[in-house]
Amino acid sequence: MEYSLRQAALEDAETLAALGRRTFYQTFVDFYSKATMERYLSDAFDLGRVARELACPQSRFWLLEDIGHRETDEAGKEREDVAKGLVAVGYLKLNWGEAQTDLSEHDGLEIERIYLLAEVQGRGLGRVLYDKAITEAQEQGRDFVWLGVWENNHPAIAFYRSRGFVEVGTHSFQMGDVVDRDLIMRRDL
Repeated sequence: MEYSLRQAALEDAETLAALGRRTFYQTFVDFYSKATMERYLSDAFDLGRVARELACPQSRFWLLEDIGHRETDEAGKEREDVAKGLVAVGYLKLNWGEAQTDLSEHDGLEIERIYLLAEVQGRGLGRVLYDKAITEAQEQGRDFVWLGVWENNHPAIAFYRSRGFVEVGTHSFQMGDVVDRDLIMRRDL
């Protein structure tokens, strides 16, 4: 399979909102009630909100597309009714300056999201998005990158640790009525 990575534009807002909802749901559906999940998805991936995030001058989205991929349904089965072509399979969201969600150090860059559809995980695509984040931070002259990751997302934590991230703190992540704890991890460049 062949993939392309491009900077997302405002006209990609609908694609990013749908992809965000789908990837978040696939990853976390087993951990929250249906009502909690639906409320979160409708708020976090609201089309207007995603468009505002895309328009922010201190945020950047990168869209990963599969060239010639056949779209799949929620269960991961190929949809025969959709023609092959460019299909969004993941994205990267970066923040710096005032757009950062937690740390306020202006010499850092936040990796807010590395999201991939379940059916393309395990193909090295997370690394493609991660490498783009590091390249972007270096091109901007940032001293470090940081991110928040749910304390129970052990595969992601292992991935980040293997790339030199260390835990530097925690913060709360509100998911409906549930308050989870995220680890704040940092890697100096």
